[in-house]
Amino acid sequence: MRALRAVALPVVLCGLLAFTLSASQPFWGTPLAEPPMHAEDPPPETTTQPAAPAMRAAGGPDVQTALAPAKNWDPDYTALESQLALQLGRLDGAWSMFFMDLDSGKTFGIQPDLPVPAASCVKVPVVLYASNLISRGQLRWEDRIAYDEDTDWRDGAGSLQATAKDGSKYTIRTLCRKAIVESDNVAWKMLERSLGLDNIADFMSDLGGTLVYPGGQNISTARDMVTYMEAARKFSVQDPANGKDLITNLQHTVWNDGLNRLLRGKVTIAHKEGAITGVANDAGIVYAKHPYILALMSKNQGNLDDSFKRIAEISRTIWNYQVAIRK
Repeated sequence: MRALRAVALPVVLCGLLAFTLSASQPFWGTPLAEPPMHAEDPPPETTTQPAAPAMRAAGGPDVQTALAPAKNWDPDYTALESQLALQLGRLDGAWSMFFMDLDSGKTFGIQPDLPVPAASCVKVPVVLYASNLISRGQLRWEDRIAYDEDTDWRDGAGSLQATAKDGSKYTIRTLCRKAIVESDNVAWKMLERSLGLDNIADFMSDLGGTLVYPGGQNISTARDMVTYMEAARKFSVQDPANGKDLITNLQHTVWNDGLNRLLRGKVTIAHKEGAITGVANDAGIVYAKHPYILALMSKNQGNLDDSFKRIAEISRTIWNYQVAIRK
C-alpha cells in the first residue's frame, strides 16, 4: 500500500484509472508488463466459507533434498554487514534489514527485529496460507468469494475498488493473483475475511513468525519477512502445482521501485513492496547464481520516493557483493 498521492494506476480489467490514495500505494515508476491472466472458472453454486484452522507450514524431507545447499560455498559477509550498518545508520528514520544466503544458510541483519508496519508485504503470507489450504484439499482455486462492499472496500492499489460490485464473486485464484501482482487491497481484504485473520496469524506463527499482528496491528520485522519468503520458496518446490503461481506473481508485480529497481535485466527477483504513510518496505528472493532473500523495512520516513531509492541502492550493494564473492 502506498501513501497519499494521486496516481495513474495500472489495472487489469478496466484500463487506466486515476485514484487519490489515503494511506495506500502510489505509483513509483513504470511498471513491468503483467503476466498472462488466468481465465475465470465457471462459478460453483456455493460461496466460499471461512477456512478451517491454520495448517502447518510446508516443508519436510522432500523440500530439504530439493533445496540442498551448494557445495564449496562458504561466503564471508563480515565486510558487507559492516558497510550496511554504516549505510543504514546515515539514513533518516528507522531502518531494518535481514539477509539469508540460500546456498550456505548464512544470515545477518541490521536491527532485524525492529517492529515496522508490514503494509502490503503481509499479502505474501496471506496468499501462501490460501495456497497451503488448497494444497491440503480444504479449498479449491475455483472456489469463489463474494465481495462485501461494507467490509471489503479499500482505496489504494488495485482495480477491484473501481470494478467490484456488491455481491460479485471472484475465484480464489483471481484474488490471490490480484493481491500480489496489483497489490490489490480489496482482494487482500476479501481473502483475509474469508480465511479468517486468526487463522492467518496462527499460520504465520507456525511458519516461524515472531511478531505476528501484535495487538491486532499489521506489524512485522525484516527477519519475519525473510521467513515468509523462504516458506513461499520451499512451498513452490514441494507443491509446484499450487505454489509456483505465488512466486511467478511476485516476479511480475507491477510495483518495482525497491529491490529490483537498479537490477532489472541482471537478475530475476520475486518480491513484494509495501508502503503506507512514513513506511517503505520490500522483501524478496533474488535468484542470483547463489540466491538469497533480502528484506528491507523502514519507518518514520518523509519522502517515500527517496526511501525506495535507498532500498534500491542497498539492494544493488548487496547484489554486487554477492556476485563478486569467489569460492
